[in-house]
Amino acid sequence: MRKTILSVIAACFVLGLISQAFSNDRTDDPLGVAVSPQTLLLDSDQGGLVMVHTSIPYSEVDHGSLALDGVLVSWTKADARGHLVAAFDEMAIKTIVAPPGLC
Repeated sequence: MRKTILSVIAACFVLGLISQAFSNDRTDDPLGVAVSPQTLLLDSDQGGLVMVHTSIPYSEVDHGSLALDGVLVSWTKADARGHLVAAFDEMAIKTIVAPPGLC
């Protein structure tokens, strides 16, 4: 079950990154996945981390196995509601995304 959750998170994250990287809106994701920064500027440093906020209970995730298309998680934590927050290296994430039309 944990691998399924991680696969869903990864798929939502990649799709969310690509769609949100070039729009100013957050989508209403049924899994509660939100990516920060909302807009990914490929040629700029935006703080070093890409944060993924979810509504998935932190206690139900195998934190050591989290990866996004091969990019290992930098760190994880539970937010105030006990949901998973995962941080990924910004530069590593930028290597796996491209502007629309170039994918």
